[in-house]
Amino acid sequence: TSIVKSMNVGAFTLPIKVRPGEYRIFFLSDVKQPGFQPYSETQIELRVVSIPCNPSMPEEEQLVIRRRVDTLMECKSLSELDGMAGDYGYSVETVVRSLDVLPSDVDLNKCSRPIFTGQSLEIMMPLKKTLKPLSIDINKDQVQTALENQLRTTAAEKIFKNYKNRLLIVVDPRRL
Repeated sequence: TSIVKSMNVGAFTLPIKVRPGEYRIFFLSDVKQPGFQPYSETQIELRVVSIPCNPSMPEEEQLVIRRRVDTLMECKSLSELDGMAGDYGYSVETVVRSLDVLPSDVDLNKCSRPIFTGQSLEIMMPLKKTLKPLSIDINKDQVQTALENQLRTTAAEKIFKNYKNRLLIVVDPRRL
């Protein structure tokens, strides 16, 4: 944890030996100030654009939807997203959701990749993140535990995201 305390947000550690023969590299994605609820209490306000879509649509209509989705995903502001969605005749709503896990890559005012719900594609633009303040005092050990948990979560997210792009080579030490 002393290494983490000296790190800047967005930095990687050098390889750290965690067990004989096992090293890990950590990435510090964010630092939370003490006095806030865990991620399960995080509220995110989202602007959601619903695009009617189903797999049985003719291919020409699917191509039109793909082009529109690409255009919507390039929107950089709420007014631009609302205007584009209105031009296409898509419904738009603002929702507030609590998240069990807050992805480290949530960018405000940046559209997500579309999510297929079975009836429609949904493009979401996060507008605001809110952490509720705690009403109890937090001690140093709780802060350190929370920081360690966040490091493990961040490292696990990074490994999971890059899993398909990684190649694991196992070498038999007797052959060296």
